[in-house]
Amino acid sequence: MRIEEAGVGVSGPSGERRPRRENTLLWGRARIAQAALAVAMAFMLLAAFHDGNPRSTTSVIVVLLDVIMRFVAAIAWWVWMYRAYRNIQALGHVPNHDASRVVWSFLIPIANWILPYQSMTEIWHKSRPVDGLPGDDFAPATPLFLPLWWGFFFARTLSSSLGRISDGVTLFVFDVAFEVLGTLGAMYVLEQMTSRQEAAFEGSLSGAPQTF
Repeated sequence: MRIEEAGVGVSGPSGERRPRRENTLLWGRARIAQAALAVAMAFMLLAAFHDGNPRSTTSVIVVLLDVIMRFVAAIAWWVWMYRAYRNIQALGHVPNHDASRVVWSFLIPIANWILPYQSMTEIWHKSRPVDGLPGDDFAPATPLFLPLWWGFFFARTLSSSLGRISDGVTLFVFDVAFEVLGTLGAMYVLEQMTSRQEAAFEGSLSGAPQTF
């Protein structure tokens, strides 16, 4: 598929509006995902520390809202990540996989411990003009916040699984702590990734040779 057909970027003055439009759309998706994650975290904490009768109407509503917001946050994250992955093609890079992989890789047990992180690091490294920019500061190394965020996600999954087996209070506390840290990390990843792609698109339009 040509980049023009994908609707993610074209060359020439008349095409400059399209990458900027993609920046705006990506920021919109990032803000929606951040808001959904924040609300989901709030309901998670409310459900975790709610002292009422677990069979009461209030408890059932809290748990239901927790589940719904987790689902909404996951969808918002996938929509953002799908768009961010497609954008790397507009910057002149060849994606390693089809963009749909960033969604289904979260749904496959065991594989979802590795593949989503690989996709995210690929987005980071390829979120820059293929020819670079004079004096740019895009470090080639993977930034520390990415493995930290994924480490919290993995630790939360592990502690949650162990908690179901042992039903221990200590593991429950770790479970909640890792989920909060993972959620805050995800919100930070959204901010940094979207900012990086915005800078890359703006650099392509104003400084580097056009590659899309």
